[in-house]
Amino acid sequence: MADALELTAQDGHKFLAYAAGAGDQKHAIILVDAIPGNTAYVRRLAERIAAFGFRVLVPYLLDRLQPSVLLSYRPADRQRAEALRAELGGRAAMLDLAATIEAAAPSSVGILGFGWGGTVAWHAAHRLAALRAAVCFYPGGGVAENRQQHPLCPVRIVFAEGDMDVPLADVESIRRAQPDVDVVIYPIVSRNFACEELEAYNFEAWENARDHMVAFFRRHL
Repeated sequence: MADALELTAQDGHKFLAYAAGAGDQKHAIILVDAIPGNTAYVRRLAERIAAFGFRVLVPYLLDRLQPSVLLSYRPADRQRAEALRAELGGRAAMLDLAATIEAAAPSSVGILGFGWGGTVAWHAAHRLAALRAAVCFYPGGGVAENRQQHPLCPVRIVFAEGDMDVPLADVESIRRAQPDVDVVIYPIVSRNFACEELEAYNFEAWENARDHMVAFFRRHL
């Protein structure tokens, strides 16, 4: 069951969130993709995760800049998403995530992010006390740069061995700085191995990572 919600952030900004799964689920997950918001792929992903027994909310974080923007994984759209993400800013994203968490109440809420969304999830894990767990798939360099920040909830970070954007030395620096964080490196695969829209997609690796992700959320939510 899917729906669209209109939410209001603390600063008065109104935005949409795509909702998948039953509204009375005890556990909810906020999903933030590399291309956040209104994409067919992200909706499918939300529905598939919801099938494991979660309420999944996908906030349209780019609504602050371009309401109801519809993007895909085509190169031109990915470039457009990158420009909008850079313009968005971290504080605005946190305001919208806080409103999304509130909308999921009284469920216990976690956050799941991919790529840029993984970096957003990392920052949310040490800024938003209402979160109970965070899973970050191949986040960008912002995690290594902020590796001394202390998460307020359990965190699992999934890296790809073949990720050309995040050197393994950075991954090890995160692991050393965050001994309580579950840092996992998937061998052989490349960045974006979880995204079926891209050539890097690896079904076996994603299926394994997904099952561990679901178990992590069930354990901590």
